[in-house]
Amino acid sequence: ARGRGPAGLPPVLAAFEAAGAAAADGALDQESFSQCCLGQNLGFSLHECRRIFRRLADEQGAPGCAALPAAAIVRAIRGHLPAQRLAAVREAWARVAPAGRGEVSSQELLAKLDVRRLPTVLSGEACGSSSAALCA
Repeated sequence: ARGRGPAGLPPVLAAFEAAGAAAADGALDQESFSQCCLGQNLGFSLHECRRIFRRLADEQGAPGCAALPAAAIVRAIRGHLPAQRLAAVREAWARVAPAGRGEVSSQELLAKLDVRRLPTVLSGEACGSSSAALCA
């Protein structure tokens, strides 16, 4: 996912979900976790993958455990988003992409985004040398 940006996240999550689905108990042991990481070309060595697995186990309150549920790994990768922030993100996304496709093209986004209304532009903070054209 390194160098892939936000678009690189869904395939990584899908790979961990698929690995969990392939496991009889839906869990990945250290070896299957490491192989999944290496298969996604995340830029980690085998040793680093093993250390990440142990760290995830510690964070799950199960230090030294043999396997972690794939769902817990996916949640850890996605991170926590507080309910209030999640609601704000969903509201903003609904305004940007009302069709509910789950994606928006850069042309659609630029058509809906008026940078002149950004707080940093309104306050004049954005009127530095690199963005002076915005404030003219």
